[in-house]
Amino acid sequence: MSTLVDHTFARSASRSQSIMAAVFGTLATTLHAWYSRSLQRQHLLRLNAAELNDMGINHSAARCEAAKPFWQE
Repeated sequence: MSTLVDHTFARSASRSQSIMAAVFGTLATTLHAWYSRSLQRQHLLRLNAAELNDMGINHSAARCEAAKPFWQE
């Protein structure tokens, strides 16, 4: 009986660890995306007109994009 309980507990613990790993992996990915998005938007504000023109946007569009919150795509 003890072995059955031990195996059931081990499977349950393993499943919990897998779920936690997935949650932390998703959290890390999300935080990285938010940080990258924030840096890119800050960088947009430092580009000159020629650089923005190369990207096909103007100062107004760059300011509008940079004003978005980091969590918004």
